[in-house]
Amino acid sequence: MIAQRFRWLVLLAAIVLAGTADVARSGTVRLEFRIVETFARSTNDPAPPELTRLDWLVSGLALQRKDGSWTEGRDWFGYLSKAEGRFQVDADGVPPEDFQAIRFRVGVDAAVDKADPAQWPADHALNPTVNHLHWGWQGGYVFMAI
Repeated sequence: MIAQRFRWLVLLAAIVLAGTADVARSGTVRLEFRIVETFARSTNDPAPPELTRLDWLVSGLALQRKDGSWTEGRDWFGYLSKAEGRFQVDADGVPPEDFQAIRFRVGVDAAVDKADPAQWPADHALNPTVNHLHWGWQGGYVFMAI
């Protein structure tokens, strides 16, 4: 059982750490995620676990310039889903320069989490009809569903 839990932890880390950003000179950043499903099996292990659902929200994109300063996107949110094949999130309005690092949040900050989800347009990543990750009348988002 411990080995099984360890494998899931490694899988989750691989999912989160596999995010890459392609910064084009066009002023758009594309954050692309890859799901890495590798499970080692021994002869007495049951069948490897199958990842049937993986949906998550990302926010707070920031890019680090070569001088070490950060440029942070405001109101940047993304919804990613294995079942829907949504593995990319774009951010527009990025200055055309070279960056050396990227950071983002899995989930949303407390203010957004407590806010009314009806404020988001029909096609927005945080609209509950798009992401199906809002608790409804109880309020708040599920940051990641596995």
